Amino acid sequence: MPRHVSQLWQPYDTSEVPKTGGIYLIKRANGRIQYVGQSKNLHQRLNGHKYSRQQTISEYVKNEFANNNGKTLRIAWFPEKNHKDIEGRFLEALAKAIGYWPSKNKKRGNKCQLLRQA
Repeated sequence: MPRHVSQLWQPYDTSEVPKTGGIYLIKRANGRIQYVGQSKNLHQRLNGHKYSRQQTISEYVKNEFANNNGKTLRIAWFPEKNHKDIEGRFLEALAKAIGYWPSKNKKRGNKCQLLRQA
């Protein structure tokens, strides 16, 4: 994993997450990145995953909070003005660097429009 990413992981506590746009990552505390997403409000989006079941990642996060108050999860975020434009490239580069595609990212690319090469 790239050094700059591994140093940014924090417990799934959104109190310090900014209310700005950007890219965010969710992983298991013991290792694997589960999801990469983007939002115009990182704070609101990461909180939303704890209470919704609309996406696979939201159901996963909600269950982890129900089972152990989210102690098995970690988050990292990157405030970015052009988050919609770089989500797909970020995800592709990260997957290449870590050697796998995050399991909860079912769709590919910026706003799910670009397909990942198999």
